Amino acid sequence: MTKLFGAGAGRVIAVEEFGDPGGVPWLYFHGTNSAGAEGRLFDGAARYRGVRVLAADRPGIGGSTPGPGHDILDWARDVTAVADALGLDGFVVGGWSSGAAHAMACAYALPRRVRGGVLVNTATPEGAPGPDRRQRAIAGLARRMPWLVRRVVAPLMTKALSRPERVRDPAARARILRYFPAVDRPLLAELWSTVDGQETFMAMAREAARQGSAATARDLLVLWGRQGWGFTPSEISVPLRLFTGERDSSRQFAEALADIAPDASVHLFPGGHHGFLAGQAQREICDAVVTAWECPRTPS
Repeated sequence: MTKLFGAGAGRVIAVEEFGDPGGVPWLYFHGTNSAGAEGRLFDGAARYRGVRVLAADRPGIGGSTPGPGHDILDWARDVTAVADALGLDGFVVGGWSSGAAHAMACAYALPRRVRGGVLVNTATPEGAPGPDRRQRAIAGLARRMPWLVRRVVAPLMTKALSRPERVRDPAARARILRYFPAVDRPLLAELWSTVDGQETFMAMAREAARQGSAATARDLLVLWGRQGWGFTPSEISVPLRLFTGERDSSRQFAEALADIAPDASVHLFPGGHHGFLAGQAQREICDAVVTAWECPRTPS
């Protein structure tokens, strides 16, 4: 069920809930060109481990109205409004890819409320080690030609989500899989071979594209635009548990951050950017959410 929460100025943030309704509150943030429906991927592991997954659509995605901000820290203000409406004094943040970067922004901006960050294959800020060739190319365009990101790159990414029902057809699935790294294809093929996996993917795709490509462009520009993030990840005082695929490009950044951040550690799982789809990885991630919640700490 999707719930809407006021975010000021007549805006709302849509939140989908999965996992254990009475469990540890984990505010989960989706990747680029995705939506809060992504939280459903953790539903089984979260129910088993006692985690309440609260997966929000970022502005302009799914049921969330567009927002005026163009800074990654703007998301922390929306999250504050959602947490207030839910009556959450404290919570754990997390997410996958660009969603993990937005979780870091919340950990930095809201250290008195965020009990910990559980991040999966996080996107990296400009100048950090690790981004692959595709990420470097998009980052370069975001800095030098943001108009091209808005008019060409983001629309092409959104168009790729058209007709998500193709995932039901085995031949179409095989063609789609060619666009993903070889290391991730077996897990994706397994997920898409099930009715539940197909429904989750289709919900993510439909909600991601519902309002067009503007939100995808915004994601790319707040990650890699000239304005930067407005903070340095190594300054985050909140405990960070950085889950990364052994063969994902984020591993280098995660290991470098763990060396310099006040309280950060790296946890590897097999595979690449989508390796977290494996049940064992999801259980370990949910275990880390519970540990972050239970670990006592002095608010900064």
